[in-house]
Formats: sequence, structure tokens, C-alpha cells
Amino acid sequence: LNFQRQTFTMSTAALFLLSLLHYVHGQTSQPSLQGNETKHHCINELKAISEPTHLTLSNADGIPPNYSSISSVAYHYNTSTLLFAGDFFYIDPKDTKKRTYYQYFQAFTHTNNKFEIKYSKNISFTNPSFGNQLITHESLRSWTRIIAHPSLPYIFLLGVNNLTAFNVTDGSQIWTAQIKPCAENPKKTNNPDRPVIYNDATFFKGDIDHILVGGTCVSQWNKTVIVLDEYDVKTGVVSSTWKRLQYNLTEVGFFELENHPKIADILDGAGLVPPEITIKAPVGKTINTTIEDKYFYVGFTHLMFSGLARMEYDKISDDWRVKKWADHWTLVNPSFVVHRNLVATNDGLISLLDPSINGLLSLFLGHMKHLIGWETKKELGQLDEHEIFNKSTWYAGHEKYDLHLDWTLSIDPLSNYENIYVTTAPLELQLPGAFVKNSTIAKHHVAFGDLIGGAQVPFYAIDSIVTNDGQLVTVGFEWTPSMNEELPKNFSLSGYLPYLERKAVFQVFNNTETEGSCVGCKIDYYSNTSLGDDGLCINECNCENGYCNDDLKGDGSCYCTIMSFGKTCKACDGTRNIPDSKMRSCDPLRGICDSGPTGSGTCKFCYSIDLEHLIPPNISIGIGDEYGPECDYPCTCETENGICYTTGDIDAPHAGECLFCSDSNFWGPNCDKACDCDTEKGYCDNGVHGTGCIAFDYGGLLKNKGWQFYTAIGSCLFIFFFTITFWSSNKHYKEHNNGESLPWCPKREKKENVDKDRKKDNDLNERMLNANNNGNGHHVQQNDNYLLDEDSNEPP
Repeated sequence: LNFQRQTFTMSTAALFLLSLLHYVHGQTSQPSLQGNETKHHCINELKAISEPTHLTLSNADGIPPNYSSISSVAYHYNTSTLLFAGDFFYIDPKDTKKRTYYQYFQAFTHTNNKFEIKYSKNISFTNPSFGNQLITHESLRSWTRIIAHPSLPYIFLLGVNNLTAFNVTDGSQIWTAQIKPCAENPKKTNNPDRPVIYNDATFFKGDIDHILVGGTCVSQWNKTVIVLDEYDVKTGVVSSTWKRLQYNLTEVGFFELENHPKIADILDGAGLVPPEITIKAPVGKTINTTIEDKYFYVGFTHLMFSGLARMEYDKISDDWRVKKWADHWTLVNPSFVVHRNLVATNDGLISLLDPSINGLLSLFLGHMKHLIGWETKKELGQLDEHEIFNKSTWYAGHEKYDLHLDWTLSIDPLSNYENIYVTTAPLELQLPGAFVKNSTIAKHHVAFGDLIGGAQVPFYAIDSIVTNDGQLVTVGFEWTPSMNEELPKNFSLSGYLPYLERKAVFQVFNNTETEGSCVGCKIDYYSNTSLGDDGLCINECNCENGYCNDDLKGDGSCYCTIMSFGKTCKACDGTRNIPDSKMRSCDPLRGICDSGPTGSGTCKFCYSIDLEHLIPPNISIGIGDEYGPECDYPCTCETENGICYTTGDIDAPHAGECLFCSDSNFWGPNCDKACDCDTEKGYCDNGVHGTGCIAFDYGGLLKNKGWQFYTAIGSCLFIFFFTITFWSSNKHYKEHNNGESLPWCPKREKKENVDKDRKKDNDLNERMLNANNNGNGHHVQQNDNYLLDEDSNEPP
């Protein structure tokens, strides 16, 4: 393979319209706070060994695909075989409904940084979609995963309704598992065509004969469930001692949702994008108790949700059970896509992103932590997890306010599980001249989570792995725009993708960081560009909350969240921290903060919140009965009868008064005046602009007269007008009927009389027409009802 550098990169925020609504997009400028100029807070670089290299892929006819991606990389350590796997597919740009999908994997040997292909396998998807929802092209997800056996010469290809074993030496197929469907009676589900999708596999220490796989499917109750199966690695049959495990997402990673059935329905329901499952068996010393005999870790990501748990085998009840962290419950994470969100370590596990209550608060305050280290220990005869560190990772700074990243976590077994790698990619496409962040790899120590190295990757990076000779291999795809065809008439996301082709690509880096190099700055440090190389990463940011525009090209300015304000993003926490003011900042439990770099920190709007308990959350929010910049002015509005205008601006018109009266029997600006009206004599003019009881208005009629009086007057008026009408009609009738009076009973006239009347009318019309034409110089000739114009003054 020749190392190639793709020069065309492409951008797009149009494909990813989901953004983090929790944040205020604002940037402030702040003076540089120069620290110790002799100390550089640099991240040592993992130097690139090769340029990005495209895979050679084609179908049986030798046609290269429109789309290809390396979604997974594995390494068989005993044979030093590098393995790539993913999907490639074809879309006809003139008819985007014509699509052909392939699953593939390739094996390489490598010596002296040169790669030689051993074999390549393509497998056509017989059913590339489940239901009517396509699985590959409308997202950046590929459901193909490759796993290498830790000691035996086997590799395993996982994906959509697929688990197949191959010989690592020559790629020959050994077996394909017969996967049991999730729904025993698929007619009862809304997704009968959605198969089992295997995402990950692991091996228990000391048991090389079985492979444990995890994925998702739709159960017969139309719920998206996590499915866990175990197979014999040599035959591909289900282990005789294993019973399939199925769990709803809310059983594994969420707080109890008995009081929130609607949320549970959304999370457990069969959605457009299936979750991605990560499973890992312990790699260090296995801890046993008198009850727990075996355990492993399960993580999942679903859209913007993330969760994890420990599955432990209870040997007394002879069954598996879910163990969730006591202080751990899943909430929205600041990413859009996460592929693998946990790895097993010698002491326990490390999870990606913080799904605890601290993670939720960090969404509003800033400084979201990305790596959480957990130690699995035995206490009081039971297994439990304890947090040992909570760290941020590096992804090339915050040149702009964008946390939409695609995350993957991997670990290096060759280092005795001492190093982990965070691979991130921006959910953007590049257009010529447009700035888009590069993908990054961040290397951390496992013990304390310290950041020790990094690299920038010039393509969309998805996964990374370390080889025997100290090489770090990163895989993904590269955007390659194709605008040769006209855009389709019926524009849609799937119709647009043929013009955003992508190619499978990988790049090789040195796994050992280069001392004295500087690929980026550690979190919250930036450079003093006026000092050149001497000013690299020497300035510390002064952002109290939010995010700092840090790294090599950063200027130290702050991005505030909706709960921070001012140039340094002070927290809206209800304390007296507003500069040059004795006022308190807005308490987030009482109001909405005037946040952002130019915000005052006071409350813009007040509300009341009642938090009965945190886990599970039971929160009720109302308008409240206080207003003002600190939400401590009591409303004059009687809130039992109306809704108070709880603005933070006390000078605003009607501040603290009622917006409207919720009770129709009250009126006035404060809805504090009750109507006590006699319903037979008047009505209540209610509301904030009302005036109370108003007597009925009879339109000027005499109130002391009854209905009989007005009925008599109406009858007289009817007789009077009827008499005048009859007299006038009778007079007109006599003039045309030889003095005869108007008959009381109408009768049919003779036909000849009617014809005479019509003839009279026609004669009258003719006389009027002749008179009119004679006065205007026209002559009318009656000939077949045509009117001939013989005016000599008009043109022919």
C-alpha cells in the first residue's frame, strides 16, 4: 500500500443539527494571566510514522465503492496480525434508492513500518435494513466489529445478525453462529425485521474456550433490550451452561423510573438508532465473595445517553443480576456519538464521560469530566466500585464552542493495561477554506488518569490500537466530496450523501511520546504567541466556570454556560459574587440567571422548585410568588387566584403583579378582589383589567316595563308597515291591469297573455336600443342577432 494524503476535506454542520441546548454561545476577551514562563504545560506529541493510507476495496467486479469506513481495528498478538473491519457500500447518485452493502475485513502483516496485506474478505448484506430504517448510510455508525482471540488463532466478525469465526492465518471461515431471535413471536412487535446486532465481545480470564458477546435487539414487548450470549469458540454453538440475558436499558444504566413511565418508554422504546453495547471481563485479579462467583462490566450509549453497570453471577440463586452504582445514574452527556464507553483495568474499570449527578451539573457549570476511574473492591462481603479519579481529556482545545464529538475508549494490553487512549472526532465536515477541528488521540495513565501524550489526526478517527512494535494505529474514514452530478429533485439526507463520499483510511503513530515536543496544551492553558516557542502553553486561563479557549491557538477567553456570567464566568450560585455590587447572583433553585460574558448575574425570571428527593429525581417546578433580581420580592399578586409576573426587572411594567387571573371570580391587577354579583341584575368583569360587577345594559329600553308592553308596540308597528306596503303594491297593480285590484289568491295566467307581455318587453328593448344608436352615429341591423358596426370613423 502506498501512503496517500487526501487533500480534499469536507465540512458540514448540516448533517448534524443536534446541538447542546444547555449552553449559551458567547465568547469574552480576557487579559492574559501569565504564569511561570519557564514552565510549559505542553502535551508531548505521539509522532506520526506514516501519512493517512486508504484501503483498497472493491466488489467482485472490481468497482471501488462510493462509501467505505474502517469502524473497528483489532490486533492478534500471537501472530502480529493487524485487522481492519467495516462496511462499504454503493449508492446510485441518479437513483439513491439503489444501494448495495458489503461487510468486509482485511488482515495485514507489518515490519519496519511497512504493511503487507495477507487477505481480504467481503460479505454481502442479504438484508441491509431492519424494517424500513437503513442501518449505515444515514449515520456515521457502522455495526461491523472485529475481535481477536487472546491466544487461539481465531478472529470473530460481529455485526447485524452476525457472529462468524475465521482462521487468523488465512482468513478461512470456521463457523457462523445460528443467532436466536429476540422476539419469539415477532408479529407482536412493531419492528419484526430488526435483528440482533452484536457490538462487542470479551473473554473471561482463564476461559479461552468461550466468547461472551453483547448487543441489542427488539423484544417481543417492542422494547429495545441489551442481549448477552455466550458461544463455544471452536463450534459456534451456544454454551450449554448459558441462558440468554436480556435487560431493558433502564435496568442497566438508569435510575429507577417507576415514577417516570414516560421517560422509561422513550429510553426503552424501539428507536431509530439502536444503542451500542460495550462488554468487558476483568483483566486483573478476579475478586470473589461467598455470593458472587463471576462478573463482567456492561456499558451502553444511546443517542445522547450513557450508562454502565456490573453484571454479577449469584451462585446461590444460580442466576445473573445487575449491580448499579449507588451514586451513579445516567443523564445526558455532552457528546453525540460514543462507540465504546468503558475498558477493564487491573483494578476495575474506566468509563468515558461522567453520567453521574456531577456530570449533569457540569453541563450547566462547565468543565465536564471525561474519564472516571473505578476500583472494584470487596467490602462487607460484597463487591463495590469506588471512584479513584475524575479527569478531563484533551481534544485540541476550544477554538470555538463545540463539544459535538465522536468518542471511543481503548486500552493497551501490551503495557500491562497501564495506558488508555481517548479517540475523538468532530461531528463536522470540511469545505475548502473552512476551519474544522482535527480528530485527536489522547494518551492517559490508567492509575491516576494523567494526560501524557497526544496526536492530531487529519481524518474522521473512530478507533485505535497498539501493536507489538510500539505502533499506535488509528482508523476511520475521510470525506471525499463528489459534486459531478446534479442534486436530486427530492432533496433529503439520504439523497445528499452520494455527494459526500467517504473512504476507509488509517494512519500509524509512534506509541511513545516525544519529550520536548508540543502537540497541544493541557486543559486550561494557552500560549503567549508574542514569545514564539518560548511562550507555548505558559498562560493559565482564569475561567472560574464554563470553558476556556485554550490550547496552542487559544487566547484564554471564556465561554460561559447558562449558570455562569461575566468575563471569568462566575457561577450563578446565590452568593454575593457580583463585582462592584452587594447583590447576590441568581440562585439556580430560584430563577434563571442573566448569564453569558455580558450578563449581570442576577435573575432574569423567577420560579419555584420543589426537589423532594434526588434519586430517583422527583422535581416539581412552578412560577412561584417572588420576583426581583434575587427573586426575593414577594409578589403583590394573589397567587391563589392568578399568575404572578415573576420578572427579575423590578422596574418592568406590572412586575410582581398578576399576568392574568386564573379564577374567573376575581379581578384587579393583583386578582385580589372578589366578584359578588347578583346574576339576575349584572355580571362580573373579571381579569387583571376588570372592574368588578357590571349591571346588565338593556340598550336604552325602559327597565320598568315588561315584555307585554314591547310586544304590543311591535305588533302595531308591523300592522302599520304592512298596510303601507299593500297600498303601494295594489296601486301599481291597477295601473297595469285596467284598474283591477291585487288579487288575494294568485292564479296562473293564460299562455297567450304571457307571450304578449314578453313581446311588449322585446319591443321596448328594441326601441331603447335604436334610440341609443341613433344618438351615437350607429345603425343597427337585426340579422341573426348580430350587431354590425358601420361607423366610418373607425378603422376597418
